[in-house]
Amino acid sequence: MKDAVDPRLTDLFVRYWDNTLVPAEHDELAARLAADPVARDEFRQFSLQAVAAAEAGCVNLAAPRPKLSRRQAIGLAGGGIAAGVATVIFGRHYWLAGDDAPVRLTSSSGDVRMRTPAGESVAAIGAMPPDSFISTIGPNSSAVLRFADGSDITVSGESVVAVGERGRNLRILRGAATATVASPTRGAESITLTTNEATCTRLGGAVLTLSRSLQATEIAVKTGRAAVSDAAGDPLEVVHSGESLTVRVDGQHRKQPVEPVSEQCLLTATQPLPQGWNVGRIETSVGGPPAFVPVLWFDPYHNAPMYQIRSDHRWHKGFAQLHPDSKFVVKYWVDRAGPSQLIAIVRTDNVAAPDTGVVECNGAFEKAKPGQWNVLNVRVGDMLDSKHAPRFESPWIAFLIIFNTYKEDLGLRVAEFRVIPPGPAA
Repeated sequence: MKDAVDPRLTDLFVRYWDNTLVPAEHDELAARLAADPVARDEFRQFSLQAVAAAEAGCVNLAAPRPKLSRRQAIGLAGGGIAAGVATVIFGRHYWLAGDDAPVRLTSSSGDVRMRTPAGESVAAIGAMPPDSFISTIGPNSSAVLRFADGSDITVSGESVVAVGERGRNLRILRGAATATVASPTRGAESITLTTNEATCTRLGGAVLTLSRSLQATEIAVKTGRAAVSDAAGDPLEVVHSGESLTVRVDGQHRKQPVEPVSEQCLLTATQPLPQGWNVGRIETSVGGPPAFVPVLWFDPYHNAPMYQIRSDHRWHKGFAQLHPDSKFVVKYWVDRAGPSQLIAIVRTDNVAAPDTGVVECNGAFEKAKPGQWNVLNVRVGDMLDSKHAPRFESPWIAFLIIFNTYKEDLGLRVAEFRVIPPGPAA
């Protein structure tokens, strides 16, 4: 079996590509590339996928030391990359910019950025240049790509995808993409969807979602089917309508039925972190229950490092189905009260629809009694006073949960997060 790609190196590369590395991450990436030949080879492969944009330059972040530039990183990865980049750049036949373009951006919402050989820009409706990367920045951002065969792919909620192979391949580097794939026509080559862990082919007529976290790829098929192979190209499974397949970075995989999204949810720190958990860790203190605690993380929406807990990204299966009378109940501790948020990012109950929204409780922990356990009890219908509130009717499917204390470490500890459905069960 092919060795699994290091998920931490993948995450560092994506943050590097997004210009969101904080100083400690700059140093970590440089040290990995300098010391580990396997990491250098993996980074070289990532950079080859980025080809033209790899030399486009970076926006400097405020940092106490010089930034690891693209050229320096490529140098650490090995000089051979330069020849590969040059060959691909000068040997490429650029695709058409008109109606026959292999891929077009047909709509976008929120902050959507494109990386091209010319650098970064706000994504504009129209043909996508070759080797483009699309980033949806902020949890309520989305973009819809249309391929030449009529397939539509929705990219949403802090995702990064790359389009290659003359518009026949979409690679999900981070986040989620939902594809409505056109039925095949004679002689036409269907698109493929890939991540570091899996490749999906034979997709004609299918509706499916690929989501990628640091630890795994999940493929969930709503209609049709998808043939899935591993990173080495070896067949794994055929995923049919109503099934999902999880492929871990270590090569292990599991297929199971897709269950309807429940109206209730319980996350407790007495259990290990769910697979693919994004930001935060579990700590156990003497005399107290285990708890989720925030870490300092670069938030692309606020464009600043912040103390946050961020769940795994559950676009397809969701955490819970929400109604205005649903309630969030949080058992938490803070060393001191201060500015804070509880946020749920939501989608419609149609997994293929691009629309997203935010329900948020601002000042969630400002009235807490410091140094003891508190309980926050808030109704979802009272969390809609936001410019990003969903503009579609409930039920809303919560697919990402965030606790945010901004730039202050308030000593937040979350022992339990619960969604209580409306009605007598509440």
